[in-house]
Amino acid sequence: MRYFISVSSNFITGQSKITASIFECLASKTDWQDRRVRPGWSGLKSMLSISLKIFLGCILNHEQKIYLVNSRSGMGFLRDCMVLFSRRFNVKIIAHSHGSDILELLFERKYSALARFMYTGVTIITPSHRIAKKLRIYGFDAHTVENFFEWTEDLTVEVTSSRATQILWNSNRMASKGLPELLSALDKLSDLGYEFSFICLGSFVGDDELSTEQLLRVVARFTARDWFCDVGPVTPNEAEEYVQSSDIVVLPSRYPTECQPISVISAMCYGKSIIIKDTEALRETVGDYPASLASNDILKALIFEIDNLDKNGVLRQDAAKRARERFNKELFLTKLDYILNAKI
Repeated sequence: MRYFISVSSNFITGQSKITASIFECLASKTDWQDRRVRPGWSGLKSMLSISLKIFLGCILNHEQKIYLVNSRSGMGFLRDCMVLFSRRFNVKIIAHSHGSDILELLFERKYSALARFMYTGVTIITPSHRIAKKLRIYGFDAHTVENFFEWTEDLTVEVTSSRATQILWNSNRMASKGLPELLSALDKLSDLGYEFSFICLGSFVGDDELSTEQLLRVVARFTARDWFCDVGPVTPNEAEEYVQSSDIVVLPSRYPTECQPISVISAMCYGKSIIIKDTEALRETVGDYPASLASNDILKALIFEIDNLDKNGVLRQDAAKRARERFNKELFLTKLDYILNAKI
């Protein structure tokens, strides 16, 4: 028996897109059973039911395999423990960790000793070479499988013409992703006489920096600006269309668990100008792609990218071709299939 276990989400995230696509591919080839659990306390009952079926299979000596999209929170880890414990009975478990907080879980929390015990013998997949290397140093069976992006059009690079520069926010709206600072920089950019439109996608999500209500009040100060286009949540296909029609994609994120955001990958694959926060995770994501790394001065990065849109078009086009090879879905599935079918 094979189980595909993940937590259902109320928000469209890069992780949820990747997870849905993985199951679609697995289900078409094998007998994987989809088991979605709700976040929080309500998911404990569902996970308990799944765990009982797994342990019954152990008693009956059935061969079992589990693909687990592991949770990031303390509550989520408690829920995952019900399944992780079955590794003690030689059930093969592949845990896919989409965020960088797997290191925090295993080494920096009060219950990290328990987490290390539970993950002993578990195959861990991460999008990051940096994270996988650290995990292997401590004896974990860690593999790197970078995320993928499915593009639908021939490779083209938008260049500025008579229309205003289009700047895109293609992520959930969170303070820790740098949205308040970006809005302030855009306001100054407008004062300097630059003509542009700012397309803002995504849902409002509270975090440790600002609650949803606080962030709503911050953003509300800018929504009346003539350059602000408040779109909100969209489907993945709609988001891709916005990426294609944009000139610059911005994600100055300091979000603690940011690892390999699809918003940046999609911009790379379409040869767009990119501005990101200068962090380990985002530097690893862009690799040799010509992106602007903004430490604190987002305004300076915006001015540079706008002034050099036409000049750097060919350079971005070449980099986009490499990005499409790197984030190819077939490559992703080949690596994943190898890990899923490896012997314990």
